[in-house]
Amino acid sequence: SPTKHWELDLSYSMYRDRRGEGEKILAERGEYRRFDNDRVQFSARRVGNDFWRMSITGYFQQERYFKLDERVNGEVYQRFDVHAKREDLGIIFNGSLQFRDNRLSFGAELRAGAVDGGDYYKTSPDTVRNRGELDIYSLYIRDEQTLFKDKLWMQVALRYDFAQFHDGLFQANGESVGAFSNYNGELALKEWGKISPNVSIRYTP
Repeated sequence: SPTKHWELDLSYSMYRDRRGEGEKILAERGEYRRFDNDRVQFSARRVGNDFWRMSITGYFQQERYFKLDERVNGEVYQRFDVHAKREDLGIIFNGSLQFRDNRLSFGAELRAGAVDGGDYYKTSPDTVRNRGELDIYSLYIRDEQTLFKDKLWMQVALRYDFAQFHDGLFQANGESVGAFSNYNGELALKEWGKISPNVSIRYTP
């Protein structure tokens, strides 16, 4: 708390986990999944002021995922390892103004996620790659009004979200994964937009 009106927070979290799949054929540890996660988050909040408030939060998270998969098809032993790196980052802003019995709130969000992963066969030269990124942009405004000594509460809100998928790729190479080769290539850019209105009324006797 560097000043009486601001609070700052910085955090780092680390998560490590290995989960057995309950089956073992030839691999020393059998089938399992591993999750290595690291996350950093920063936030700043304005406090001690009833007229206007604001907060901003930023975060970054990376997950390094691994899976060992082994199986027997007929009498043929197969094993492939899955490696994937997943990243998420975001910035979230919220603000509000208080006018007696009325509060006006507004905010914006930016969220971005990416994955780059693949299946790598150990018993054959086959590989399957997948990659893609998704960005989401959001804006909102909300007005809250209380009347009759707080017995009646009303809210009107409007939110807009825009999402974009880009830099997608799927690539399957090898005889064992030949059935998927028809989907090979770069994935098309996709965009979505949505306006979401909201009206709420609550009466407390």
